[in-house]
Amino acid sequence: MLQPRLGAPLGEGHSQVAVEQPAQRAVTGAAGTVLSGALAGRRGRIAVSRWSYLIAIGAVAGVVFVPGPALFCFAALTSVSLSVPFSLQATLGQDYLPSRVGESHHAA
Repeated sequence: MLQPRLGAPLGEGHSQVAVEQPAQRAVTGAAGTVLSGALAGRRGRIAVSRWSYLIAIGAVAGVVFVPGPALFCFAALTSVSLSVPFSLQATLGQDYLPSRVGESHHAA
């Protein structure tokens, strides 16, 4: 049976926890945004969003269960896969509600 490795003791007062660096998040976030535009043009925004969330599930499982340096690959994949649908959902929202752009409630 697979066991999550987060919180596994490394020594006194230390635990093994994956932490993503801000610079990595910026790079992978930009990569996800660029990738989303290219993929959405070929496959459609909804399909790309769905696939990116499915990939994110596997990537998060990799972060939890995979030991060693491969962890960083799964962390980067998680970041990219969660960044891909961000801009796609913004444009879908604008298409679905074109008369209420930027409104959070109905004006009285």
